[in-house]
Amino acid sequence: MSPLEAYIKRLIKKMGPIPVSQYMSLVLGHATYGYYQKQNPLGARGDFITSPEISQIFGEICGMYLASMWQQIGRPSQTRLVELGPGRGTLISDILRAASCVPNFLKSLSIHLVETSRALRTQQENLLKKKFGKIEVNWHMRIDQIPEGPVLLVANEFFDALPADQFVKTPTGWSLRCVGLSKVDELTFSERQLDQNFELNIPFNIGEAAKIGDIYEICFPAHQVIKELSKRIGENGIGALVIDYGHIQAGLGDTLQAVSSHKYADPLIFPGDSDLTTHVDFSALQRIAALESTRVSGPINQGSFLESMGIIERTMILARNMPLNRSKDFVTATKRLTEPKGMGSLFKVMVITNSQQPAPPGFSL
Repeated sequence: MSPLEAYIKRLIKKMGPIPVSQYMSLVLGHATYGYYQKQNPLGARGDFITSPEISQIFGEICGMYLASMWQQIGRPSQTRLVELGPGRGTLISDILRAASCVPNFLKSLSIHLVETSRALRTQQENLLKKKFGKIEVNWHMRIDQIPEGPVLLVANEFFDALPADQFVKTPTGWSLRCVGLSKVDELTFSERQLDQNFELNIPFNIGEAAKIGDIYEICFPAHQVIKELSKRIGENGIGALVIDYGHIQAGLGDTLQAVSSHKYADPLIFPGDSDLTTHVDFSALQRIAALESTRVSGPINQGSFLESMGIIERTMILARNMPLNRSKDFVTATKRLTEPKGMGSLFKVMVITNSQQPAPPGFSL
């Protein structure tokens, strides 16, 4: 039994079953034993691989996209470039490399990374120093710590790792799904009855369609982050590029999943050794962002977004100057990002901008 599993079991014995969201928080973010304190959770040798690790063009497109939004509003001289959950630093590195091609863009930026993992902060710092030498980078634990001013933000696979609550439809209403202990002292799912007023949190059409045993998920931390971010953009301008694994329309279903060594795992076995995620409910993020003075564009499929931004053409240009074996891998990587039956449709892209700014490129009105 790992130290984290022992800790969780002691907590349950003391406090009773804990909500799924609390379980996710401990598994991913425990200060000593949490998953993201691991040295290498990402990449080919880690447990999962993200789009920036698959192809450099993904980061280049994100960088040029952010630069185009900066140009649209008149090239402000002081802009906060922010990434939420930067992983190993691959995406922000590719963004900065692409940004260097746009006159005066790089000079206008101060870099702010929102990262809670000590291990990943070290990797980010090492990569950025290697790529760019003496570059000033500011790390934060929370988005509200970023200094005031116009902000350009990118969040790739950030929201899916935030702790979500799960609710189960029962004959007497909705119950909170929890993690408790079985008779043989193993982690297991259980339920805690909720007050009937909780049903106000469930969209009416979903509540009406729910059958006994159905699960509905709400990620309250994601709601809070998108609210803070949208308020900031509404007041100070520029925008956010949000890319994540999720669904456009809210619905029922258990999307909690664990991934270890690029394979699905049981989320209750070996806590802290597997990544835990849930699907992002983009309809909820869209609804919350729209309450501020913002324009919400999308979400659209990642494949459609990348293709509209020229990923196919860029891939062909770069592949021409590569050895044959490398060019094949390069083309395969682009197909992986855009494949309609894979990442191209599973991942969604949403852009939030100030309502007074021009519509962002790549989205039809």
